[in-house]
Amino acid sequence: MSGGNALQRVFRRTPGATGKNDSADPSQPVAVPNTPGTVGGSAQGTQADQLALQKSLDKVNRMVEGGRRAGFVHAARHLEHWRRGTGQELVMPASAFDKQEFITSWLKKKVWPEFVKGTEKRLKSGQLVPGGKASMHWIDSLYAPQLTDLYFALGGFTIRSDVVVRAVVVPPADGGGTIFEFERWVCQAFDKYNWDLLKSTYIPGIGRVEDEELRVLEAHGYGKMFDIKSDPWTVTDPRVLQAFSVTGY
Repeated sequence: MSGGNALQRVFRRTPGATGKNDSADPSQPVAVPNTPGTVGGSAQGTQADQLALQKSLDKVNRMVEGGRRAGFVHAARHLEHWRRGTGQELVMPASAFDKQEFITSWLKKKVWPEFVKGTEKRLKSGQLVPGGKASMHWIDSLYAPQLTDLYFALGGFTIRSDVVVRAVVVPPADGGGTIFEFERWVCQAFDKYNWDLLKSTYIPGIGRVEDEELRVLEAHGYGKMFDIKSDPWTVTDPRVLQAFSVTGY
């Protein structure tokens, strides 16, 4: 299997409009034979059912192999983990995220302003005073760029940022006032690996893959959705850690 469009949407996860990951409801029943078992076993239903299940399993195996060949290490690992059906949480290394430019840019443009607002609120409420510190967190979702390993492995995912903001008093000789600095900024990524309803894609060398196929496999015990989290990482990029001032302080 080739990379790029050949694997488009196969590994993709999608965040919902509320910012929560994976809008599909995994508890929604799937119309399949009732009894899980080994493909070819008598409990699996008709011979047509057995053949369809085996065909889907073969597709999954080829997708895992093709993902590895294309360099989508995390995507292949996640699909293989789903196929094993343990449902155990999977931990991704911080190195998969901490140097990603799209994450750095998103933290600066999307999350940094939220901490500025949070600082202003804490100053007005008295929770933060010049010379003091405040702890805050922000949880939000973003999409990985297309045709990247994280796109195929996660698609849309959530990042939690935990920060400590320090209110540094500037001496009168240096202009006075207060400068607010990020003493600490730690991130951690989260996602849920499952399949969306009413989605499909055509993969050269494999054929059309329906998300519903994979949900049917899941219903028969040949895969299981699972949670994903990353190891935490400390933000060090000065663009994200840029100090700021607040009018009136």
